[in-house]
Amino acid sequence: IETPQEAEGVEIKKNTNVSMGQGEVVITAVSEEGRLSGELGNILAACFTEEELNAISEGENTEIRLTVVSLKKEMNLTKKDRKAIEKAMIEYAGAVDGLELGTLYEVVIERKIGDGDWEKLSELHEEIDVTIEIPEEIRKDGRTYFAIRNHEGECTILKDKDNAPYTITISTGLFSTYAIT
Repeated sequence: IETPQEAEGVEIKKNTNVSMGQGEVVITAVSEEGRLSGELGNILAACFTEEELNAISEGENTEIRLTVVSLKKEMNLTKKDRKAIEKAMIEYAGAVDGLELGTLYEVVIERKIGDGDWEKLSELHEEIDVTIEIPEEIRKDGRTYFAIRNHEGECTILKDKDNAPYTITISTGLFSTYAIT
């Protein structure tokens, strides 16, 4: 592709390398638990300014990586984060019958432009799609999965956008702690 506009409609895979003009965009899923999904154009617009996209087209190479880390019980959340998620679950329980806490994750997106350092992004310009594998220990036929995003103490429930039984795909522009419920 030559320009960021030509990236619209280009579906990405788990790991994607795309030439854009004179530069290259590399998208990597660091962990097996999750990956970016959707269109390349959307991901580029969410992660870079127009000026940065022009620099890529003119020859700057860039990388985007997503890491989804399961927060096991031995890696306790802060009390504040745990209380925020539990409070959200109580609030949403009335709207979602039988809501149960499944697995907690730290979802991190980072970018690197040229020879620069990796930059952790907690908030993007717009939302992108992230697909997370449902852990075997909480899989059950007939279940509907949700994600609760805890970003700076504010919790939001996100519905699954895909029909796959053992993944959840969410749209988000905020990266922090998530609970699969």
